[in-house]
Amino acid sequence: LVKLIDRTFNADSKRAAEIIKYIIENSVNTSVHFEISPQILTDELINLLNSAPKGMFQLEMGIQTLNKDSLKAINRYADWSVISENIGKLQKSRNMHIHLDLIAGLPYEDYESFGKSFNEVNSLKPDMLQLGFLKVLHGTLMENQEGIIHADFPPYEVISTKWVSAQEMCRLKDIEDTVETFYNSGAFKRTIEHITKGDAFAEFENLADKFKKASENGNIKRVDLYQFLYEIYGDSIKEPLIYDFLESNKNHSLPPFAQRDDIKGFKEKCHILLRNDEFLRKYRIEPNLKSLRFEPVLGKVVMVDYQKSSIHDITTYFI
Repeated sequence: LVKLIDRTFNADSKRAAEIIKYIIENSVNTSVHFEISPQILTDELINLLNSAPKGMFQLEMGIQTLNKDSLKAINRYADWSVISENIGKLQKSRNMHIHLDLIAGLPYEDYESFGKSFNEVNSLKPDMLQLGFLKVLHGTLMENQEGIIHADFPPYEVISTKWVSAQEMCRLKDIEDTVETFYNSGAFKRTIEHITKGDAFAEFENLADKFKKASENGNIKRVDLYQFLYEIYGDSIKEPLIYDFLESNKNHSLPPFAQRDDIKGFKEKCHILLRNDEFLRKYRIEPNLKSLRFEPVLGKVVMVDYQKSSIHDITTYFI
């Protein structure tokens, strides 16, 4: 992975296009990460990026906030309709990792306003949604901004502002930790999408409170977090939670809430299936049990192909 450190890689669209073309034509195993401004993306750049092989590019975009007063205070202008439309265009090919950033502690943005920014950015369903905290660096505009209290040692991070109390900032830290664990890990994708269909920020607030309390005696192993989520939300998330577990936990037994169904002769039927040429062709799989997993759950039979990172309902082959 190569990271280009331009703060706005596409500030010069012509130069950016030349570099992207070169990477597409010459890269064999290299992935390239760069920061771009989605607002000034040209159709040429969008089409070029969408033409690249899957996994070649990672794009990071600093949305920071949607609060107009905050944007004005940090000398930024943002047209959310253009930004969201261009990000949507980039997501159509499903060939890039999209990373969107928000910053807490900006002037004029209170706790409620930050929640609104979070919900708008979350609605785009990026691969990673990073919650950062304002760093008040020496010699920058923010150093002279009234109403911001920050640490006087590196990284000079905001402690509180005129608009966000220290207590609220601490709560945002807890939410950041929860987002990192349950959203950015990618291990609970279906489940998080299911529980955040309404007010996503409020749901992460609720989850952060419970996660912090449950972690008081030490970190919880990721494999145990599926049971943790089930104990909060119950059967309403059972199916997406089991699918998430199976996709991300190749070598672990099912958690307690995910009981296997009893199918007579199940193992033998799986072995027979792996000798079925029509079945192997349909799912384009190698008959290798090391990369496959079969589980009778939820009244169906699920097959996970870890080589292709795919999951299939193959119940019809067991009826």
